[in-house]
Amino acid sequence: MDDISLVSRASTLTLDGYFSGLKYSPDSTCILTNNIYDNTLHCYEPNSPNSPMSLSPVIKTKSSSPIYNYNWYPLMTSSDPSTCAYLISSRDRPMQLWDAYNGSMRATYDARDDKDEVTSANCCEFSPDGTLIYAG
Repeated sequence: MDDISLVSRASTLTLDGYFSGLKYSPDSTCILTNNIYDNTLHCYEPNSPNSPMSLSPVIKTKSSSPIYNYNWYPLMTSSDPSTCAYLISSRDRPMQLWDAYNGSMRATYDARDDKDEVTSANCCEFSPDGTLIYAG
């Protein structure tokens, strides 16, 4: 019992809800998690000099509907802010490209079915060179 209380006192991370997945950025400096409790992506910088030994999200991206999938831009490197982005697909929404530096939306992309009607993408992924987005 003492071990459990010691661990709980030492913990600095509070989890609100349940996380489905964890994705490291290509340069391994950031982590994205999907909180299925409130449809929010959390972006963490675990090795940040500003907050060592603490996991507080630096960016939160809220979606009005459940997030199906999310992925980092494959050429992302923290030293180049123009590459710091991630893509989200969610129910009843176009795919969205978000800026991992300031939390703003950069672009939206419609997914289309075989009848050329707008539909939700259940999954999304960048091509390895970052020039294409695959969705389905």
